[in-house]
Amino acid sequence: MNFLILGLLASIHLGANGAEYKSAQEKETDPNVAVYGGVVLDLGGMKERSLPWNNHVEDCSTPDYQCVAGVVFRLAVPRRCQPFERGQTFVSGPVTTNVLAAHSGAETQTFGPPYGGIDTGIGMGPMTVLGNPDQRWVVYIYSASALAAIYYDPDKTADLYGAATADGIPGLRDYGGANNRYLGRLETIRPVFGCERP
Repeated sequence: MNFLILGLLASIHLGANGAEYKSAQEKETDPNVAVYGGVVLDLGGMKERSLPWNNHVEDCSTPDYQCVAGVVFRLAVPRRCQPFERGQTFVSGPVTTNVLAAHSGAETQTFGPPYGGIDTGIGMGPMTVLGNPDQRWVVYIYSASALAAIYYDPDKTADLYGAATADGIPGLRDYGGANNRYLGRLETIRPVFGCERP
């Protein structure tokens, strides 16, 4: 019975009959699809989805910024790799992204590769917490090279933006409790929003 329910949820999550992906391996290697916890960002189809919703995302990218404007994913980051500093703001189209905190060292190990031994490039350097004050229930963990994780409250009531502004990654961990309930780690091999090296 549990397998039947899981199969049904997977087919709903991935689309009718799972047709959006020919196989689980294709889902894992599609460079336009990334899964963070239970939230899928599909840049090829310009969708974000999780049970029970499926939303359109707008591409608001410019020559200087990578940008999407959706309900959960509302993020603008520079195309060129660069260090981020607390207090910086990035604006692209309708999206404003603030740098809330920057970390290196032990705090970043939570966001390492989801598959032991597979190096996604995540967790290999400084991590930055990004967010938008108009969307306080979601913040983004950006590595030196790509989007590593999200902290997300599906009820849209948690003040994750405030927790990140006050204490960065440790504040987010404390806010989520022992099970880190708001954390959505990267679950696919390839992250999105990778920056370009000069």
